[in-house]
Amino acid sequence: MIHRSANNGHRADPKHDPGHTQDMAWGDLLSDLARDREQTKPRQRGVTMILDRCQGLVATEDLLEMVGNYLTRAKVLGFTTIEVSDGTITMSRQVRADAIKRALDAGFKVISEVGKKDPAIEIPVAQLCEQIGEDLALGVDKVIMEARESGAGIGIYDASGGLRKEKLAAMLDQLRGHEDDIMWEAPRQGQQAQLILQYGPNVNLGNVKPRDVLGLEALRCGLRYETFRQFSPRLEPAESANERE
Repeated sequence: MIHRSANNGHRADPKHDPGHTQDMAWGDLLSDLARDREQTKPRQRGVTMILDRCQGLVATEDLLEMVGNYLTRAKVLGFTTIEVSDGTITMSRQVRADAIKRALDAGFKVISEVGKKDPAIEIPVAQLCEQIGEDLALGVDKVIMEARESGAGIGIYDASGGLRKEKLAAMLDQLRGHEDDIMWEAPRQGQQAQLILQYGPNVNLGNVKPRDVLGLEALRCGLRYETFRQFSPRLEPAESANERE
């Protein structure tokens, strides 16, 4: 992470800047408010995948300075991960498996994606879950559930962007034990809030715009009204909670 010194306007390493604090202003509150939020990095669950909309280097630099905890410079700009997806093209299962195996053999971390970008193509839940299981068995790190940038009419979302709860429940029922291996594309704040409320702060979410990263983390930690009600009872004295009962 880079840091701008208030004294001279130059960039400095925060580790050598005595005036810099690594702790967030609300750091002492988060552990009590959202105790289940995964804090250890690199996270294996509760991952946020950011959608890069080709912003410039200066904007990226500013974002890194502001939220460096979530956008650590990727292996000194070296690529380490490959995504295997057939959201647009047609790919046989054998070709898909070969692509995953070759990438793994070459030393890459691999993520895959299931689902189609075309709203007219509806893949049955059983087929989606079977493909997810096969990819995980081959050794992929995470499997992304397609929703595109729109988050509407695709995957677990209806045409208006609402969560198709029955489809989501059916998928999770068939993927028991692998919940932390799935990343749900959720470009809309309402979708992010719904998934957090239903499955907790450590649900993996993708296609998050860079400007929305801090807002999402606030949702995860119960610091916005959409999710505050999930965690706020923990802050009340035991006596108050007992009185209501």
